[in-house]
Amino acid sequence: MVASDGVEGLWSARKPGGGFPMGCTSWGDGAACGFAGSAGPGLALTVTSCAANILSAVGPNCRNVNASLDINGNTLFNLSDIITNFPAAAPAKVTISRSFGTPVFGPATVYTGTIIFNACRYIDETLAITVETQGGTCWSNLTFKQLNAPKVDGRNYTVYCFDKFAKTPDLTDRPSAYIPCQAPFDAAYVTDWIVPYDCEPGVQDTVKVILREWEAYDKKGRRGFAYDTIVVLQFGQIDSSHIYCTEKDTLYCTDTTKRIGPFITYEDVDLSCDTLWLVNISDKDNDGMLEFNPAVLDNKCGLNVYVNSYKVHGECGNLYRISVDLKQNCYGPADLICQVSPPAGTSPNMARQVSPGYWRCEFWLYDLDTVGPDLYCKAVDLFSGPLSINHWSVVANPNSDPVIGSYFDPYKTIDKSGLPYQLKINSYFDPTPILDIDGNQSLNGLDSYSQDAELT
Repeated sequence: MVASDGVEGLWSARKPGGGFPMGCTSWGDGAACGFAGSAGPGLALTVTSCAANILSAVGPNCRNVNASLDINGNTLFNLSDIITNFPAAAPAKVTISRSFGTPVFGPATVYTGTIIFNACRYIDETLAITVETQGGTCWSNLTFKQLNAPKVDGRNYTVYCFDKFAKTPDLTDRPSAYIPCQAPFDAAYVTDWIVPYDCEPGVQDTVKVILREWEAYDKKGRRGFAYDTIVVLQFGQIDSSHIYCTEKDTLYCTDTTKRIGPFITYEDVDLSCDTLWLVNISDKDNDGMLEFNPAVLDNKCGLNVYVNSYKVHGECGNLYRISVDLKQNCYGPADLICQVSPPAGTSPNMARQVSPGYWRCEFWLYDLDTVGPDLYCKAVDLFSGPLSINHWSVVANPNSDPVIGSYFDPYKTIDKSGLPYQLKINSYFDPTPILDIDGNQSLNGLDSYSQDAELT
């Protein structure tokens, strides 16, 4: 397409934002605005005719088509699949219909393009294909087949060697398998194929790569499969900046959900800092006596944890003396980001290095049979009048982040884990409101109070 002005020369376009250039107000300003005459630019079009809109003069020879379906149930084929004398009998007008005449595709002029439509509704039918040219018409049948096995999605993960995902598959999170025109379903676990990596202290950050195989079958026994690729990472070197040991710890009423004792720090795969606690507690026989177990790590992790403990009966519960040994024989690149404070050997961090790669933590654990007191804010006015507790509202947490929902109910319990709270006390209260001339309460007469406070 070629555009020209009245004398076949180039013409000036209007400004992108509208209006005319050079102070012109209309096309009638003529040559001063960059175009000939007063009628504005003419538009000369050079159009190349599209061959696909002109049907072939050659009559087509049709053949039956048994088309496959993709994983979404779509069928894709070309005119060359339908007629035997392609491209002589192309372009052609193609119509695909059901047995009772309802069109499924077309009529459409087809040359080299792809015929595509979703065939799930017609998978068990025989459709009629009609091909027309200027030279004649032919007919054939279209049926469908599924040649491909089920498609299974493979996934990629990166985890540390202590992650249970590195040892066993999570059967509650299996990959999906797909068969055309059916709902997705869960694939079945097959096995793990391990690619181990040699230890290169301070250099190699990968322990191993797991190729976790999954499979799925269709009703004809065709098997589809895929692999989850799991890269298992090595910890950096455990030094005085990456291990922390408390001198004593406390829990209440044999609470096995609390984390106790020493931990190490590391940079997680999402680049955030995280901790690995080295001791797990349990009370499997429910006798009130705690069991202490080392953190479970992969045998190629290069870390081994040993735990010893003994119990001393106390007046208000049980007292345990626990010793944890950590031995590291292989490690990855140094972690300079996620460090403990203070470093080991500086109170209250009591971790002690026995020898290179060998750390020890000894601490006391108090398991008390009483719990700490709860703080209650009863249904009484802590302040009177306009600043009554009934008018308190939490506007932000200690970080001044917006609060979603209420952190406490003034008539019930204040959640101590959220302390301190930043409070704003609002009140619209006036025991003697001013009345307007008609005897109605005047909004301007209401006293408004506002005060910021902090609850600790």
